[in-house]
Amino acid sequence: MKKPAAALLALLAVACLSATEADDLLVVSIATDRTTLATGDTAHLVIALVNHADQSVTAPQASCGPYFFVRDSLGRAFAPPQSVCPTMTPPTFAIAAHDSVLLGARWAGEARTATGGVDRLDPGSYSVYAVLLGTHRPVQSRSVAIKLLP
Repeated sequence: MKKPAAALLALLAVACLSATEADDLLVVSIATDRTTLATGDTAHLVIALVNHADQSVTAPQASCGPYFFVRDSLGRAFAPPQSVCPTMTPPTFAIAAHDSVLLGARWAGEARTATGGVDRLDPGSYSVYAVLLGTHRPVQSRSVAIKLLP
């Protein structure tokens, strides 16, 4: 009796991915059409969430975007202006096995201030990276470099 039960449990353990394993098979990437931005310019960003698992995944999101952040050369993080959610519930992404979701975003070198306003960052080099939620934890992309010109 114990052997069939053990075999069934082993089969279920192999067939089902844990949340951590599912997140390990989600990959976030970011690409940009510009590497420099003068005042008034806008970089168009493409953020991809790719599911490398053999099963579909539904990933919740903490907000409506823009799903990317910015760091200066000293490692200080800046949040770009927030998008307004059309509903009170942020979206979820249902991604089929071996499929992806693409998100578009724009960045004009602006970030939220401590008082909630929006200002253009000082000229310099910045790393722009995407962060999306996996099934149970954030998944971060590698960064792309964008230089802000005066």
